Amino acid sequence: MSRSPLRALFGSSLQRRLVLALLAILLLGGAAASLGLYVVAMRQQGEIFDERLRALSFNLPVEAMLEMPRGANDASADGIVVQVWRTDGTLLWTSEAQPAPISTQIGMADVEYGDERWRSFTRVVLSSGLVLQVTQSLEVRERRAAAEALRLLVPLLVLVPVLALLTGWLVSHQLGPLRKLAALVQARAAHDTTPVALDDPPRELEPVLSSLNDLLARQVQASQRQREFLADVAHELRTPLAAVRLQAQRASRAQAEVDRREALGALQGGVERSTHLVAQLLSLARSESIPDVSMDRVVPLEPLLRDVVAQRFGCQGGAMTFVNACAAGNYAVGTGFVRIRSGQESMTLVGGADPFSRACYTIFHRLNASSATDCRPFDQHREGMVVGEGAAMLVLEEYEHAVARGAHIYAEVSGYALACDAYHATAPHPEGRGAVAAMQRALQVAGLQPDDIDY
Repeated sequence: MSRSPLRALFGSSLQRRLVLALLAILLLGGAAASLGLYVVAMRQQGEIFDERLRALSFNLPVEAMLEMPRGANDASADGIVVQVWRTDGTLLWTSEAQPAPISTQIGMADVEYGDERWRSFTRVVLSSGLVLQVTQSLEVRERRAAAEALRLLVPLLVLVPVLALLTGWLVSHQLGPLRKLAALVQARAAHDTTPVALDDPPRELEPVLSSLNDLLARQVQASQRQREFLADVAHELRTPLAAVRLQAQRASRAQAEVDRREALGALQGGVERSTHLVAQLLSLARSESIPDVSMDRVVPLEPLLRDVVAQRFGCQGGAMTFVNACAAGNYAVGTGFVRIRSGQESMTLVGGADPFSRACYTIFHRLNASSATDCRPFDQHREGMVVGEGAAMLVLEEYEHAVARGAHIYAEVSGYALACDAYHATAPHPEGRGAVAAMQRALQVAGLQPDDIDY
């Protein structure tokens, strides 16, 4: 498994990575601050040296200097050369034996002389008309300015290791709750699934605590489901195993060959049923052990119930589920009627179911459609309906098919139709247009007249 560059550079310790990252940030910030301070200090030193040249120029006694010998100094420690000129360019006096640059610009100016760079201040002495020039080597200036700037950086350089130690201590102290959590988890017994708690945990650690406690809660649920599953297995296997044992005893005691074969057939059937039950229990156990399967996930029951009914009764044709509220059962009967009449099926299993639920009860109660006493649909003083549950299924088949197999016929479906008045979500049209249209079409399909209906 490849390691990330950050992990390879700083290691796997979170504390080490935090300390090194913070130190890197501090060093980068300190370097940037030092560079800025150095540049500012160099500029300020340059201004100070310029002011010294200007002050020196105005404080020198020019007339007294002319009486002193020329070139008396070999070199100035500050790299400063003083020269006096006539306005026609004649050099009258110089402080150094070596030649110095000549600036024709009054005031401050940068002058190049050979391979050296100089900074000069030139002014005209009003009393004598002479030109006084004070010049300083820029190399000397920059060297002394750099020394002064570095001297200012010494406290910052001393502060770096102090900040490093403080950063390491601060990070170690702030990671204390994480080490405490690790110690609590390490010290817990394997069967201890109570929530983990820390005194005043930091906000960044709360998601970890929440996820850990949620994992423990799911572990408790999984253990409970496992215990319930084992109890269900024991209960479900008790009856078929007892039946298998009785059939085995019956087969061992049978005297006649016919009785023995009958007992062995029953025994084989019991073994097959037990095998099927065990396979179902193992499938259930495997489904519960699949990771990332939420027990709170909504599972649609319609396809499951449809498949179970079709498998139980051997229905090999189409299977459909209708969710048309209170009309779903009629839809099922009508659809079965249409499929048989069109020749698609010869027999269908149709019906409907309406289970009781809190949501259904709440809806009708909020609509003020529920009765507080009892259900009296034909009483003029009725208060409403009483929510309940129920289910009904019937076999609907083609007439000749039912007669051929000798089935008892309870009723005949002669017509069926659908209509929608498109008036309201729940209330019918005041004139009953939808109901009238459905009845008229059903009579037309059946080939009957309204007078043919006696109820």
